[in-house]
Amino acid sequence: MIAPNKFTQYVHDLEDKYATSKSNSITNVPDAEMKKFFDFSKRYYNQCEKEKMSDGERMTHTKKYRQLLNEFFDRVQTNELTTLELERLMNENDALTDHGHYLYSQHSVYRMLRNRGLKWRKSKADPQVEQGVTK
Repeated sequence: MIAPNKFTQYVHDLEDKYATSKSNSITNVPDAEMKKFFDFSKRYYNQCEKEKMSDGERMTHTKKYRQLLNEFFDRVQTNELTTLELERLMNENDALTDHGHYLYSQHSVYRMLRNRGLKWRKSKADPQVEQGVTK
């Protein structure tokens, strides 16, 4: 069994506290308690997002990551691939995504290509076309 986190523990505590003989559900919790729970959940998930972002920023600012990214762009012929195809290739690379923890978006791939001055095959799905940006 997976150890409960603070969020699931809070839910279980509320269910146990307001359990009736008919049900053991969070729907039995009064509105005032639910408001406290919603406030807690917002704070909890915001904190989780901050921790996730700081982990991702820590990973992407390492020399090893930059080397992996440089090797990836050296190995792949970007001028023959669209940003969507490059995104898929990068997301399939376990080293670049830290085994799937940090995934790339099509826009971030586009931004990397632009910053590095690399060429890519244009497609209608490119982010610059969707946002109306022209060269």
